[in-house]
Amino acid sequence: MIKKIRDRVCAAILNDKNEILMVYTEDGDHHFWTLPGGGIEEGETHEEATMREVFEEVNLNVQVNELLFIESYKHGSCSFSILEYYNPNT
Repeated sequence: MIKKIRDRVCAAILNDKNEILMVYTEDGDHHFWTLPGGGIEEGETHEEATMREVFEEVNLNVQVNELLFIESYKHGSCSFSILEYYNPNT
């Protein structure tokens, strides 16, 4: 099966102890940990997609601080960003 090319985003979110936030994914027989992220929707910027995906996956409101790099892969490209998140409990 040929997959459609779709650019995606991934978010590196660190807390004050330098721990990185990961999400556990189950996709059929594949089970793995990954960074929060997902596909960029039509008309959406990388920053908008990153903020939306992080909110959808881990319920955090974030701001993109810096684009770390963009990596090509067989189904498109993935932009990796470092984020600042807002903890309502602090």
